[in-house]
Amino acid sequence: MALPFSSASLKWIYFVSKRFSKVDRKGRTAVTSTLASLGVGFGVMALLVVISVMNGFQMEFIDAIMEISSCHVRVENVRDEDTFLSWCNQKQTGPYAVKTVLPFYEAQGLMVGSFGRDSAALVRAVSEDIYETDAGFCNQARIISGSFDLSEDDFIVLGCDLARALGARVGSEVSIFALSGSSDVSLFSKDRKFTVTGIFYSNYADINSSYSFISLKSGKKNFGSSASLIYGVKLKDSQDRKSVV
Repeated sequence: MALPFSSASLKWIYFVSKRFSKVDRKGRTAVTSTLASLGVGFGVMALLVVISVMNGFQMEFIDAIMEISSCHVRVENVRDEDTFLSWCNQKQTGPYAVKTVLPFYEAQGLMVGSFGRDSAALVRAVSEDIYETDAGFCNQARIISGSFDLSEDDFIVLGCDLARALGARVGSEVSIFALSGSSDVSLFSKDRKFTVTGIFYSNYADINSSYSFISLKSGKKNFGSSASLIYGVKLKDSQDRKSVV
């Protein structure tokens, strides 16, 4: 059990510090003591600065993963979608408020770009208006070339490092040569061709090097009839995710 904090509990720390600061202030080792104290002070200051900077980087990674990739809660195998979405709409206010609900499909693939250059990729099918309806996704997946346009079935948006690996730019054509999916779609195909409409950048390198986005309609067509629709639920307070489940 934690003891209540008060200024009186710090009196002993002040007393000990004061006693140590008065030790040998005029003797031969006074300079040594002073330098040692300064060294400890600067060392602690440097440690605090490093911890603060690393925490900042860590939070950037976590925000990118949560807003683009993971979400706070994932819901699969929803039997009654209308009931589920109605429940989410009722949770717009309160301590466990739902901020956004994002339906998507996803599959692993091998993507081929210009001059036969290829790279493994995660292909995620999302709603066409995700860039307008989800502010968190928009802030973390920042478009650096083109636009986040998924209005056509053959449009695709790539991560910046994935686009570089494929030698692709806005307007280029890429092909998903191999794609994991259900039994009613081909594992290998040269007909899954897409036009790059946008290239995005996030604060997490793994997302930049592997993620690509297509429309829900295109995902349903390419992933097969048995592809599982996943709902990503984002909460206003991520610490309350256990209470929502």
